[in-house]
Amino acid sequence: MQEVYPHFGLGKEPIGGHNNRHPWKSFHGGLGQYALQQEAKIHLTEKSELITEENQAKLLNRFGYFWNMSKPVLLEKSPPNAVISRFLQALINLNVQSHESQVNSNDVARFLFITRHPLANALAHRAWPFCRRMPLIRIVENWVRVNEYMLQDMDHLRHVKLLKMEEFQTDPDRYLRDVFEWIGLDPDKAANRTTLVHQNTNQKYKKRYCKWLEDHRDEHAQLETMFGDRVMFARNSIADTIAMNIRTRLHVGKKQNGCCLALTALIDDI
Repeated sequence: MQEVYPHFGLGKEPIGGHNNRHPWKSFHGGLGQYALQQEAKIHLTEKSELITEENQAKLLNRFGYFWNMSKPVLLEKSPPNAVISRFLQALINLNVQSHESQVNSNDVARFLFITRHPLANALAHRAWPFCRRMPLIRIVENWVRVNEYMLQDMDHLRHVKLLKMEEFQTDPDRYLRDVFEWIGLDPDKAANRTTLVHQNTNQKYKKRYCKWLEDHRDEHAQLETMFGDRVMFARNSIADTIAMNIRTRLHVGKKQNGCCLALTALIDDI
């Protein structure tokens, strides 16, 4: 849709067929693995040479084709925004004029990050043909990398909010009111939503992971070893809302009454 910054392979993934059952192996980037590329290629910041007035005009014109410009808030929700937020903040806010009556009104960019449990996220990716046979550990590593970049960059963003999807599902109206107020909209209008928010959407992935675990305990142990500490690398209130301590929450257990108990605390979270 745009040609200002790299696509990281998203939207251009090859579809596997009889002669290519693992298309992700020969493709750099794309769903489930775009954040695994070299940091210099994907982690764009305010230091990027791409931040120019010409590129700002190109990007906003591209986005503007899909936006309803009569609306007070304009949304762009591509997942890779989480790894280029500092770049987008600098580009979108470039030469925006301040209004004397508003503090920081020249900061028009706002960043709302919504994160999901890494295993539910990884298993949901499997619905896409490109990721169908991609190792679970690779998709989880992509989630970890994205969240590492995101948390690292949040201190550099002037307007940022983080939501955990599982918490949002428990009381969407309350969280929507908070978001509306944060972006300057009337919070009472949040009650006018027409979309049904389902709760416990991770339950099917909990069952799926338990089934997967029966034949993949070695891979499960590898998940523990590789990511047990990394998901808790930033021990603060922000990290606590999204990071699951895989080392303690993903320990292999026994089966009881036909129910896999391998995830214990994860069962409550996922």
